[in-house]
Amino acid sequence: MSRPWFTKTFFRDIATRVDASFRPYYLPDGGLNMERVLTDFEKYIARIGAAAFYSTKNPMEVTGKFQLTARLYQFVPEGKGELFYESKTGLGIMNIMLIYRDEKYIIELKIKRYSGTIDEALEQLAEKYLLPERAAHGYIVIFDPKTQTGELCTPRKHRVGDKDVLSFNIGIGE
Repeated sequence: MSRPWFTKTFFRDIATRVDASFRPYYLPDGGLNMERVLTDFEKYIARIGAAAFYSTKNPMEVTGKFQLTARLYQFVPEGKGELFYESKTGLGIMNIMLIYRDEKYIIELKIKRYSGTIDEALEQLAEKYLLPERAAHGYIVIFDPKTQTGELCTPRKHRVGDKDVLSFNIGIGE
């Protein structure tokens, strides 16, 4: 699997520009605290990221994917990890997969357009991505135009078969 050329180009010098000592984002065992990473991503969206969703009349998922990919890239400098964007696996194309210290962090992103969005994302993530990648847990980020930007998001835990999923509903409403 390789990153698309635009991701490589956009991030080619990132290792020289980021502070890799983000202690709050690391667990005692050296893994990533993805709940903290994604909670802080929500704060970023509330402060400055939500406006990007409205560069078109209809908020697009790709806007959030690119913002989150940029945020996650801080965890791959100096060969310590790999970041895959729109990567093929099993029965589909994963939105984002970060591999850090041999741990796979798989993230599915959606724009909430109807009430069944979370159920669709849970099924897709568990069956099409986590299972083929042999990952026990994954993450869902839903960008919700009907939830006011900055409204408190409480992560929700889900169990799908033997997979654990943590979901975030991030308000991007105007």
